[in-house]
Amino acid sequence: MNSYRLSIERMIEKIISKVLRYDRMSFPLDDQQHKVTLIELWLLKELQRQALSIQEIAERFDLSRDLVSRSVERLERLGLVDKDVSREDKRIRRIGLNDIGNRALESWQSHEKEYLDYVLGEMTVNEQKAVLKFLSRMNQLTVGKYDLHD
Repeated sequence: MNSYRLSIERMIEKIISKVLRYDRMSFPLDDQQHKVTLIELWLLKELQRQALSIQEIAERFDLSRDLVSRSVERLERLGLVDKDVSREDKRIRRIGLNDIGNRALESWQSHEKEYLDYVLGEMTVNEQKAVLKFLSRMNQLTVGKYDLHD
């Protein structure tokens, strides 16, 4: 069972390194060369589902309001989101994806699907199940009750 442990550990390190590098330098979201960080991409995905306030975003993702505010301001400068006054409470501004943001995110999601299809394409169903099981177990490490350092 441990025969691939070191190789898996090295591969995870490579992937994390690339993710951190891509996040630091941003990456193209669409053909219009909108460049976003991973947090901004994640915000766009959430805002596609529903408009949210900065406070709601910060609470939902356990992020600082400052980071969320800066990310939203950047997405607004890129022309991907709009801020609208809440109907329920005029003091609150809701951030939502606009048409440009929707098109850019749909372009990214199309590429994302192609990438995943490529990765999974030559795998058997059992291999895909093994990948899913591995990812699920890795995800469990992020849940408090599975914290290995307690």
